Amino acid sequence: ASDVYKRQGKSYFYKGDIEEALRSFSFLKENYKKSEIRFLAEIWMAKCYIEKKDFASAENVLIELENNKRFPKKYKFDFNIVSADSYMRQKNYSLATDHLQTSIKLVKTKKQKTRLNFILAQVYQNQKIYSKSRSYYKEVLSSSPEYVMTFNAKMNLALSSNKNNNDYNKIRSSLIKMSKDDKNKEQAGDKKTPEKKPPEIRTETNNCEKKYKI
Repeated sequence: ASDVYKRQGKSYFYKGDIEEALRSFSFLKENYKKSEIRFLAEIWMAKCYIEKKDFASAENVLIELENNKRFPKKYKFDFNIVSADSYMRQKNYSLATDHLQTSIKLVKTKKQKTRLNFILAQVYQNQKIYSKSRSYYKEVLSSSPEYVMTFNAKMNLALSSNKNNNDYNKIRSSLIKMSKDDKNKEQAGDKKTPEKKPPEIRTETNNCEKKYKI
């Protein structure tokens, strides 16, 4: 029965009916207090509050979970992803990076780790902490991601690098080569140099959440 309410809550959430989703997860929390499912339900409740921009309520739920000694280790990853999202939406990037770094340590697959490294690199780039930003973009590239992420990582790595150093020149040459590749023409367009604008942190986080279906 608990699985039914969990699926129902997720369905409402992804359809954008946040109030109904919140009711479903609240029911799970109140009626399955002795089951581990209640902790997952509370994580989803926090997600619902975040969608409503009720960050105070989300933080109360997350603090309660963090202080609960019975909180299962298997939900630590989900907890940190949701916490990171909450802080990023509030532009509290310092706390967001802490949770992202913890998530990277807990992640189980190479693909998930690559995506989190990319998000963390963007956060540092947004804060103009370029040394750390470059480090995480290089981590992304070392994992041989798909073309689009490779191109974006190289482009942002170039934007995070000093134009006078060797890294910048190597990356620029690589980007020019990639832009001539048919597989990257749509991504590169007709631009000869990357456009200098702030990275879209929120977009990447949303994609990340949909990917992991927290």
